[in-house]
Amino acid sequence: MSSNRILPESLVERVASLCSAFSPDATVQQTVVEAVENEIIAGLNAHSAHPGEWREEDCSLMMLDSWVKAIPSGSEKTITYALDLGGTNARFLRLVAKGNGVVEEKIKIQNIREVDDKKYPDGMLDRRVTASKFFDYFAQSLHNFMKESGDLDDFNEEEKEVFKLSFSFSFACQQKSLTHADLLFWTKGFFTGMDTEDPVEKRDVGALMAEALKRNSVPMELVALVNDTVGTLVSGAYQKPSNIPACLIGVIIGTGFNICYYEENAQKYEYSGKVINMEMGSFNKALPYTIADIEVDWFSNNPGSQKLEKMISGMLLGDIVRRAVIIAFKNCAPSSVWKENTLSSEQVFDIAKDTSEMLEISQTILKSAWNWPKKEESSSILFIKQLCEAVISRSATLLACSLFAIARHLKILEKGVSCAMDGALIAKQPFYRKKVESALNSLAALYGISQTIHLVTADDGSGKGAALLGALNSL
Repeated sequence: MSSNRILPESLVERVASLCSAFSPDATVQQTVVEAVENEIIAGLNAHSAHPGEWREEDCSLMMLDSWVKAIPSGSEKTITYALDLGGTNARFLRLVAKGNGVVEEKIKIQNIREVDDKKYPDGMLDRRVTASKFFDYFAQSLHNFMKESGDLDDFNEEEKEVFKLSFSFSFACQQKSLTHADLLFWTKGFFTGMDTEDPVEKRDVGALMAEALKRNSVPMELVALVNDTVGTLVSGAYQKPSNIPACLIGVIIGTGFNICYYEENAQKYEYSGKVINMEMGSFNKALPYTIADIEVDWFSNNPGSQKLEKMISGMLLGDIVRRAVIIAFKNCAPSSVWKENTLSSEQVFDIAKDTSEMLEISQTILKSAWNWPKKEESSSILFIKQLCEAVISRSATLLACSLFAIARHLKILEKGVSCAMDGALIAKQPFYRKKVESALNSLAALYGISQTIHLVTADDGSGKGAALLGALNSL
Protein backbone atom coordinates (compact mmCIF):
# COMPACT_ATOMS: atom_id res chain seq x y z
CA MET A 1 0.00 0.00 0.00
CA SER A 2 1.88 3.08 -1.22
CA SER A 3 1.25 6.80 -1.23
CA ASN A 4 2.26 7.55 -4.82
CA ARG A 5 0.23 10.71 -5.24
CA ILE A 6 1.84 13.52 -7.22
CA LEU A 7 2.86 16.15 -4.70
CA PRO A 8 1.14 19.54 -5.07
CA GLU A 9 3.19 22.57 -6.00
CA SER A 10 2.81 24.78 -2.92
CA LEU A 11 4.94 24.12 0.15
CA VAL A 12 1.90 24.22 2.43
CA GLU A 13 0.12 21.61 0.36
CA ARG A 14 3.22 19.42 0.05
CA VAL A 15 3.72 19.37 3.83
CA ALA A 16 0.03 18.67 4.40
CA SER A 17 0.17 15.84 1.87
CA LEU A 18 3.21 14.29 3.52
CA CYS A 19 1.75 14.59 7.02
CA SER A 20 -1.42 12.93 5.75
CA ALA A 21 0.60 10.10 4.21
CA PHE A 22 2.39 9.63 7.56
CA SER A 23 -0.97 9.44 9.38
CA PRO A 24 -2.66 6.07 8.69
CA ASP A 25 -6.42 6.42 9.13
CA ALA A 26 -8.73 3.96 10.87
CA THR A 27 -9.19 1.85 7.75
CA VAL A 28 -5.43 1.51 7.22
CA GLN A 29 -4.85 0.70 10.90
CA GLN A 30 -7.51 -1.99 10.82
CA THR A 31 -5.97 -3.44 7.66
CA VAL A 32 -2.53 -3.58 9.32
CA VAL A 33 -3.95 -5.22 12.48
CA GLU A 34 -5.67 -7.92 10.45
CA ALA A 35 -2.60 -8.43 8.26
CA VAL A 36 -0.43 -8.99 11.36
CA GLU A 37 -2.98 -11.46 12.74
CA ASN A 38 -3.03 -13.38 9.46
CA GLU A 39 0.76 -13.39 9.31
CA ILE A 40 0.98 -14.81 12.86
CA ILE A 41 -1.27 -17.70 11.86
CA ALA A 42 0.70 -18.21 8.64
CA GLY A 43 3.95 -18.26 10.60
CA LEU A 44 2.65 -20.76 13.15
CA ASN A 45 1.35 -23.06 10.42
CA ALA A 46 4.63 -22.76 8.52
CA HIS A 47 6.57 -23.76 11.64
CA SER A 48 4.26 -26.72 12.11
CA ALA A 49 4.91 -27.82 8.52
CA HIS A 50 8.70 -27.43 8.68
CA PRO A 51 9.95 -26.78 12.25
CA GLY A 52 13.15 -24.80 12.56
CA GLU A 53 13.15 -23.66 8.94
CA TRP A 54 11.99 -20.18 7.96
CA ARG A 55 10.76 -19.69 4.42
CA GLU A 56 10.04 -16.07 3.55
CA GLU A 57 7.50 -17.09 0.92
CA ASP A 58 5.38 -18.65 3.69
CA CYS A 59 5.52 -15.73 6.12
CA SER A 60 7.44 -12.47 6.46
CA LEU A 61 7.68 -13.07 10.23
CA MET A 62 10.36 -15.55 11.25
CA MET A 63 8.37 -16.78 14.29
CA LEU A 64 11.47 -18.36 15.84
CA ASP A 65 11.44 -20.86 18.70
CA SER A 66 13.14 -19.37 21.79
CA TRP A 67 12.99 -22.68 23.69
CA VAL A 68 11.87 -20.71 26.75
CA LYS A 69 9.12 -22.82 28.29
CA ALA A 70 8.07 -20.57 31.18
CA ILE A 71 8.33 -17.00 32.44
CA PRO A 72 9.09 -15.97 36.05
CA SER A 73 6.47 -15.46 38.72
CA GLY A 74 8.49 -12.89 40.67
CA SER A 75 9.23 -15.26 43.56
CA GLU A 76 12.58 -16.61 42.28
CA LYS A 77 15.67 -16.11 44.48
CA THR A 78 19.28 -16.62 43.34
CA ILE A 79 22.51 -14.96 42.15
CA THR A 80 23.18 -15.10 38.43
CA TYR A 81 25.31 -13.42 35.78
CA ALA A 82 24.40 -12.23 32.30
CA LEU A 83 26.21 -11.03 29.19
CA ASP A 84 24.10 -8.69 27.07
CA LEU A 85 25.40 -8.24 23.52
CA GLY A 86 23.28 -6.27 21.09
CA GLY A 87 25.57 -3.53 19.81
CA THR A 88 28.98 -1.99 20.30
CA ASN A 89 28.44 -1.67 24.05
CA ALA A 90 28.57 -5.08 25.73
CA ARG A 91 27.03 -5.19 29.19
CA PHE A 92 28.02 -7.55 31.99
CA LEU A 93 25.49 -7.99 34.79
CA ARG A 94 25.53 -9.57 38.23
CA LEU A 95 21.98 -9.96 39.48
CA VAL A 96 20.59 -10.90 42.88
CA ALA A 97 16.94 -11.96 42.65
CA LYS A 98 15.34 -11.53 46.08
CA GLY A 99 11.77 -12.61 45.35
CA ASN A 100 8.61 -10.46 45.33
CA GLY A 101 9.77 -8.96 42.06
CA VAL A 102 12.81 -7.35 43.72
CA VAL A 103 16.25 -7.46 42.11
CA GLU A 104 19.63 -5.91 42.80
CA GLU A 105 22.07 -5.59 39.94
CA LYS A 106 25.61 -4.55 39.23
CA ILE A 107 26.47 -3.57 35.66
CA LYS A 108 29.71 -3.09 33.77
CA ILE A 109 29.76 -1.70 30.23
CA GLN A 110 32.54 -2.14 27.67
CA ASN A 111 32.77 -0.70 24.17
CA ILE A 112 33.89 -3.70 22.14
CA ARG A 113 34.92 -1.49 19.23
CA GLU A 114 37.66 0.00 21.39
CA VAL A 115 40.44 -2.55 21.92
CA ASP A 116 44.20 -2.15 22.35
CA ASP A 117 45.16 -4.23 19.31
CA LYS A 118 45.72 -1.83 16.38
CA LYS A 119 45.44 -4.70 13.90
CA TYR A 120 41.69 -4.48 14.36
CA PRO A 121 40.50 -0.90 13.69
CA ASP A 122 36.90 -1.94 14.33
CA GLY A 123 37.77 -3.81 17.51
CA MET A 124 35.79 -7.01 18.09
CA LEU A 125 33.53 -6.13 15.16
CA ASP A 126 36.43 -6.37 12.70
CA ARG A 127 36.29 -8.87 9.82
CA ARG A 128 39.68 -10.29 10.80
CA VAL A 129 38.76 -11.12 14.39
CA THR A 130 38.24 -14.87 14.67
CA ALA A 131 35.33 -16.45 16.52
CA SER A 132 37.75 -17.82 19.13
CA LYS A 133 39.25 -14.39 19.78
CA PHE A 134 35.77 -12.83 19.90
CA PHE A 135 34.42 -15.19 22.55
CA ASP A 136 37.69 -15.32 24.50
CA TYR A 137 37.34 -11.55 24.88
CA PHE A 138 33.96 -11.99 26.60
CA ALA A 139 35.08 -14.94 28.71
CA GLN A 140 38.07 -12.99 30.04
CA SER A 141 35.89 -9.93 30.67
CA LEU A 142 33.41 -12.07 32.63
CA HIS A 143 36.25 -13.50 34.72
CA ASN A 144 37.46 -9.98 35.54
CA PHE A 145 33.90 -8.92 36.41
CA MET A 146 33.50 -11.87 38.79
CA LYS A 147 36.78 -10.94 40.44
CA GLU A 148 35.70 -7.29 40.81
CA SER A 149 32.38 -8.44 42.31
CA GLY A 150 34.13 -10.56 44.96
CA ASP A 151 32.68 -13.86 43.81
CA LEU A 152 36.12 -15.41 43.33
CA ASP A 153 37.42 -14.47 46.81
CA ASP A 154 36.26 -17.69 48.46
CA PHE A 155 35.86 -19.75 45.33
CA ASN A 156 36.78 -23.41 45.82
CA GLU A 157 37.75 -24.91 42.48
CA GLU A 158 37.85 -28.44 43.92
CA GLU A 159 34.13 -28.28 44.76
CA LYS A 160 33.41 -27.56 41.10
CA GLU A 161 30.77 -24.98 42.00
CA VAL A 162 29.93 -22.62 39.18
CA PHE A 163 27.79 -19.57 38.67
CA LYS A 164 24.93 -19.47 36.19
CA LEU A 165 25.45 -17.37 33.05
CA SER A 166 22.72 -16.23 30.68
CA PHE A 167 23.64 -14.80 27.30
CA SER A 168 21.38 -12.18 25.71
CA PHE A 169 22.38 -12.21 22.05
CA SER A 170 20.45 -9.68 19.98
CA PHE A 171 20.92 -11.05 16.49
CA ALA A 172 18.77 -13.32 14.34
CA CYS A 173 19.43 -16.91 15.38
CA GLN A 174 17.93 -20.29 14.77
CA GLN A 175 17.45 -21.64 18.29
CA LYS A 176 18.23 -25.34 18.71
CA SER A 177 17.84 -25.56 22.48
CA LEU A 178 17.84 -23.19 25.44
CA THR A 179 21.65 -22.97 25.28
CA HIS A 180 22.33 -23.54 21.58
CA ALA A 181 21.56 -21.29 18.61
CA ASP A 182 23.05 -20.76 15.18
CA LEU A 183 23.71 -17.16 14.14
CA LEU A 184 21.88 -16.70 10.84
CA PHE A 185 23.63 -13.48 9.87
CA TRP A 186 25.31 -10.46 11.44
CA THR A 187 23.56 -7.07 11.49
CA LYS A 188 24.18 -3.68 13.18
CA GLY A 189 27.64 -3.23 11.67
CA PHE A 190 29.12 -6.50 12.96
CA PHE A 191 31.48 -8.29 10.56
CA THR A 192 33.39 -10.46 13.05
CA GLY A 193 35.11 -13.44 11.47
CA MET A 194 33.99 -12.77 7.90
CA ASP A 195 37.55 -12.65 6.53
CA THR A 196 38.79 -15.61 8.57
CA GLU A 197 38.53 -19.38 8.52
CA ASP A 198 37.02 -19.19 12.02
CA PRO A 199 33.74 -17.27 11.40
CA VAL A 200 30.78 -16.68 13.70
CA GLU A 201 27.97 -16.64 11.15
CA LYS A 202 26.17 -19.98 10.61
CA ARG A 203 27.71 -21.37 13.83
CA ASP A 204 26.40 -22.21 17.29
CA VAL A 205 27.11 -19.13 19.41
CA GLY A 206 26.08 -20.97 22.58
CA ALA A 207 28.70 -23.65 21.99
CA LEU A 208 31.30 -21.01 21.10
CA MET A 209 30.60 -19.16 24.35
CA ALA A 210 30.69 -22.34 26.46
CA GLU A 211 33.99 -23.40 24.88
CA ALA A 212 35.51 -19.98 25.60
CA LEU A 213 34.45 -20.16 29.26
CA LYS A 214 36.11 -23.56 29.59
CA ARG A 215 39.20 -22.48 27.64
CA ASN A 216 39.70 -19.48 29.94
CA SER A 217 38.89 -21.36 33.19
CA VAL A 218 35.89 -19.17 34.00
CA PRO A 219 33.75 -20.85 36.69
CA MET A 220 30.47 -20.31 34.87
CA GLU A 221 27.90 -22.54 33.20
CA LEU A 222 25.87 -21.21 30.27
CA VAL A 223 22.24 -21.94 31.19
CA ALA A 224 20.33 -19.75 28.74
CA LEU A 225 20.90 -18.10 25.38
CA VAL A 226 18.12 -15.67 24.56
CA ASN A 227 17.17 -12.86 22.23
CA ASP A 228 17.05 -9.42 23.88
CA THR A 229 13.30 -9.18 23.29
CA VAL A 230 12.72 -12.47 25.12
CA GLY A 231 14.85 -11.10 27.95
CA THR A 232 12.64 -8.01 28.08
CA LEU A 233 9.51 -10.16 28.39
CA VAL A 234 11.09 -12.19 31.20
CA SER A 235 12.19 -9.03 33.03
CA GLY A 236 8.75 -7.47 32.74
CA ALA A 237 7.04 -10.64 33.93
CA TYR A 238 9.25 -10.75 37.04
CA GLN A 239 8.94 -7.08 37.99
CA LYS A 240 5.42 -6.10 36.93
CA PRO A 241 3.02 -4.89 39.66
CA SER A 242 0.78 -7.66 41.00
CA ASN A 243 -2.40 -5.69 40.29
CA ILE A 244 -2.13 -5.74 36.48
CA PRO A 245 -2.67 -8.66 34.06
CA ALA A 246 -0.09 -11.27 33.12
CA CYS A 247 2.86 -10.06 31.07
CA LEU A 248 2.78 -12.08 27.83
CA ILE A 249 4.34 -9.71 25.26
CA GLY A 250 7.84 -8.25 25.06
CA VAL A 251 8.96 -5.34 22.86
CA ILE A 252 12.28 -3.73 22.01
CA ILE A 253 11.88 -0.38 20.28
CA GLY A 254 15.07 1.63 19.96
CA THR A 255 17.76 1.44 17.28
CA GLY A 256 16.04 -1.76 16.15
CA PHE A 257 12.59 -3.23 16.67
CA ASN A 258 11.25 -6.64 17.63
CA ILE A 259 8.41 -8.35 19.50
CA CYS A 260 8.08 -11.72 21.21
CA TYR A 261 5.04 -13.23 22.92
CA TYR A 262 3.95 -16.19 25.05
CA GLU A 263 2.04 -18.70 22.91
CA GLU A 264 0.11 -21.14 25.11
CA ASN A 265 -0.58 -23.39 22.11
CA ALA A 266 3.03 -23.45 20.92
CA GLN A 267 3.38 -27.24 21.11
CA LYS A 268 0.49 -27.59 18.66
CA TYR A 269 2.74 -25.90 16.11
CA GLU A 270 5.84 -28.02 16.88
CA TYR A 271 7.60 -25.48 19.11
CA SER A 272 9.79 -26.70 21.97
CA GLY A 273 9.31 -23.53 24.00
CA LYS A 274 6.33 -21.25 24.51
CA VAL A 275 7.91 -17.83 23.94
CA ILE A 276 8.06 -17.04 20.22
CA ASN A 277 10.57 -14.55 18.83
CA MET A 278 8.61 -12.99 15.98
CA GLU A 279 11.42 -10.90 14.42
CA MET A 280 8.60 -8.39 13.95
CA GLY A 281 10.76 -5.87 12.12
CA SER A 282 10.63 -8.06 9.00
CA PHE A 283 6.82 -7.73 8.69
CA ASN A 284 5.98 -6.36 5.23
CA LYS A 285 2.25 -6.78 4.57
CA ALA A 286 -0.27 -3.92 4.05
CA LEU A 287 2.13 -1.24 5.30
CA PRO A 288 1.34 2.39 4.38
CA TYR A 289 4.56 3.25 2.55
CA THR A 290 5.37 6.82 1.56
CA ILE A 291 7.84 8.13 -0.99
CA ALA A 292 10.28 8.78 1.87
CA ASP A 293 10.01 5.14 3.05
CA ILE A 294 10.67 3.83 -0.45
CA GLU A 295 13.80 5.98 -0.68
CA VAL A 296 15.02 4.96 2.79
CA ASP A 297 14.61 1.29 1.89
CA TRP A 298 16.25 1.67 -1.54
CA PHE A 299 19.37 3.33 -0.14
CA SER A 300 19.68 1.04 2.88
CA ASN A 301 22.19 -1.80 3.29
CA ASN A 302 19.39 -4.38 2.94
CA PRO A 303 16.80 -3.17 0.41
CA GLY A 304 13.52 -5.05 0.62
CA SER A 305 14.22 -6.39 4.12
CA GLN A 306 13.07 -5.28 7.58
CA LYS A 307 10.34 -3.10 6.09
CA LEU A 308 8.40 -2.41 9.31
CA GLU A 309 11.59 -1.83 11.33
CA LYS A 310 12.71 0.81 8.84
CA MET A 311 9.40 2.65 9.26
CA ILE A 312 9.30 2.78 13.04
CA SER A 313 12.68 2.17 14.72
CA GLY A 314 14.85 4.94 16.08
CA MET A 315 17.69 4.22 13.67
CA LEU A 316 15.89 5.71 10.66
CA LEU A 317 13.33 8.21 11.99
CA GLY A 318 15.79 11.03 11.35
CA ASP A 319 16.43 9.94 7.78
CA ILE A 320 12.70 9.61 7.06
CA VAL A 321 12.20 13.19 8.24
CA ARG A 322 15.23 14.37 6.25
CA ARG A 323 13.89 12.86 3.04
CA ALA A 324 10.42 14.27 3.74
CA VAL A 325 11.97 17.74 4.15
CA ILE A 326 13.70 17.37 0.76
CA ILE A 327 10.40 16.32 -0.85
CA ALA A 328 8.55 19.24 0.76
CA PHE A 329 11.07 22.06 0.41
CA LYS A 330 12.79 20.93 -2.80
CA ASN A 331 15.58 23.34 -3.76
CA CYS A 332 14.61 25.80 -1.04
CA ALA A 333 16.30 23.61 1.58
CA PRO A 334 20.02 24.08 2.38
CA SER A 335 22.28 21.73 0.44
CA SER A 336 23.40 19.99 3.66
CA VAL A 337 19.92 18.43 3.96
CA TRP A 338 20.97 16.10 1.12
CA LYS A 339 23.73 14.61 3.31
CA GLU A 340 22.80 11.32 5.01
CA ASN A 341 22.81 10.79 8.78
CA THR A 342 22.58 14.50 9.58
CA LEU A 343 19.45 14.36 11.75
CA SER A 344 19.18 11.90 14.65
CA SER A 345 16.01 10.40 16.07
CA GLU A 346 16.73 12.22 19.32
CA GLN A 347 16.74 15.52 17.43
CA VAL A 348 13.47 14.54 15.73
CA PHE A 349 11.91 14.07 19.17
CA ASP A 350 13.34 17.36 20.46
CA ILE A 351 11.83 19.22 17.51
CA ALA A 352 8.47 17.46 17.87
CA LYS A 353 8.31 18.34 21.60
CA ASP A 354 9.46 21.96 21.13
CA THR A 355 6.99 24.32 22.83
CA SER A 356 9.23 27.39 22.91
CA GLU A 357 7.49 30.55 21.71
CA MET A 358 9.49 31.02 18.52
CA LEU A 359 10.58 27.37 18.22
CA GLU A 360 14.08 28.41 19.26
CA ILE A 361 15.01 24.84 20.22
CA SER A 362 14.08 23.60 16.75
CA GLN A 363 15.91 26.49 15.10
CA THR A 364 19.09 25.65 17.03
CA ILE A 365 18.87 21.96 16.11
CA LEU A 366 18.25 22.68 12.42
CA LYS A 367 21.04 25.25 12.31
CA SER A 368 23.44 22.66 13.76
CA ALA A 369 22.23 19.75 11.60
CA TRP A 370 21.66 21.44 8.27
CA ASN A 371 22.83 25.05 8.65
CA TRP A 372 19.17 26.02 8.33
CA PRO A 373 18.99 29.84 8.43
CA LYS A 374 17.97 30.97 11.91
CA LYS A 375 16.29 34.00 10.40
CA GLU A 376 14.08 31.73 8.31
CA GLU A 377 10.39 32.51 8.65
CA SER A 378 8.87 30.58 11.55
CA SER A 379 6.40 28.82 9.25
CA SER A 380 9.24 26.82 7.65
CA ILE A 381 10.40 25.59 11.08
CA LEU A 382 6.79 24.82 11.98
CA PHE A 383 6.43 22.71 8.83
CA ILE A 384 9.48 20.63 9.81
CA LYS A 385 8.08 20.27 13.32
CA GLN A 386 4.83 18.95 11.84
CA LEU A 387 6.74 16.40 9.79
CA CYS A 388 8.65 15.25 12.90
CA GLU A 389 5.40 14.87 14.83
CA ALA A 390 3.80 12.91 12.00
CA VAL A 391 6.74 10.49 11.60
CA ILE A 392 6.84 9.81 15.36
CA SER A 393 3.07 9.36 15.55
CA ARG A 394 3.14 6.88 12.68
CA SER A 395 5.85 4.86 14.42
CA ALA A 396 3.75 4.69 17.59
CA THR A 397 0.60 3.83 15.62
CA LEU A 398 2.21 0.95 13.72
CA LEU A 399 3.68 -0.39 16.97
CA ALA A 400 0.22 -0.19 18.57
CA CYS A 401 -1.30 -2.03 15.60
CA SER A 402 1.25 -4.82 16.07
CA LEU A 403 0.55 -5.15 19.81
CA PHE A 404 -3.20 -5.02 19.29
CA ALA A 405 -3.01 -7.77 16.67
CA ILE A 406 -1.04 -10.05 18.99
CA ALA A 407 -3.51 -9.47 21.82
CA ARG A 408 -6.39 -10.27 19.44
CA HIS A 409 -4.63 -13.44 18.34
CA LEU A 410 -4.24 -14.48 21.98
CA LYS A 411 -7.92 -13.65 22.61
CA ILE A 412 -7.04 -11.73 25.78
CA LEU A 413 -8.14 -8.19 24.95
CA GLU A 414 -11.19 -8.38 27.21
CA LYS A 415 -9.25 -10.08 30.03
CA GLY A 416 -6.25 -7.78 29.66
CA VAL A 417 -2.55 -8.29 29.06
CA SER A 418 0.68 -6.56 30.04
CA CYS A 419 3.42 -5.77 27.56
CA ALA A 420 7.04 -5.36 28.71
CA MET A 421 8.84 -2.62 26.77
CA ASP A 422 12.48 -1.61 26.52
CA GLY A 423 14.64 0.40 24.14
CA ALA A 424 15.61 4.03 23.72
CA LEU A 425 12.27 5.22 22.33
CA ILE A 426 10.48 3.94 25.44
CA ALA A 427 13.22 4.44 28.04
CA LYS A 428 14.19 7.98 26.99
CA GLN A 429 11.04 9.34 25.38
CA PRO A 430 7.91 9.45 27.61
CA PHE A 431 6.41 11.44 24.74
CA TYR A 432 6.59 8.28 22.59
CA ARG A 433 4.98 6.05 25.20
CA LYS A 434 2.02 8.44 25.41
CA LYS A 435 1.68 8.25 21.63
CA VAL A 436 1.60 4.43 21.78
CA GLU A 437 -1.00 4.45 24.56
CA SER A 438 -3.13 6.94 22.65
CA ALA A 439 -2.96 4.78 19.52
CA LEU A 440 -3.95 1.69 21.54
CA ASN A 441 -6.93 3.58 22.96
CA SER A 442 -8.00 4.60 19.44
CA LEU A 443 -7.77 1.00 18.24
CA ALA A 444 -9.80 -0.22 21.21
CA ALA A 445 -12.50 2.34 20.38
CA LEU A 446 -12.38 1.28 16.73
CA TYR A 447 -13.01 -2.33 17.72
CA GLY A 448 -15.57 -1.38 20.37
CA ILE A 449 -13.74 -2.67 23.46
CA SER A 450 -12.06 -1.22 26.52
CA GLN A 451 -8.31 -0.65 26.30
CA THR A 452 -6.73 -3.46 28.30
CA ILE A 453 -3.11 -3.53 27.08
CA HIS A 454 -0.89 -2.34 29.93
CA LEU A 455 2.59 -1.09 29.02
CA VAL A 456 5.28 -2.04 31.55
CA THR A 457 8.72 -0.45 31.29
CA ALA A 458 11.32 -3.20 31.65
CA ASP A 459 14.35 -1.03 32.39
CA ASP A 460 17.53 -2.80 31.33
CA GLY A 461 15.19 -5.53 30.16
CA SER A 462 17.41 -7.57 27.89
CA GLY A 463 20.30 -8.22 30.29
CA LYS A 464 18.23 -8.34 33.46
CA GLY A 465 15.69 -10.62 31.80
CA ALA A 466 18.41 -12.98 30.61
CA ALA A 467 19.81 -13.20 34.13
CA LEU A 468 16.33 -13.80 35.55
CA LEU A 469 15.82 -16.60 33.07
CA GLY A 470 18.98 -18.13 34.52
CA ALA A 471 17.36 -17.83 37.93
CA LEU A 472 14.27 -19.58 36.65
CA ASN A 473 16.34 -22.31 35.05
CA SER A 474 18.17 -22.91 38.33
CA LEU A 475 15.05 -23.69 40.39
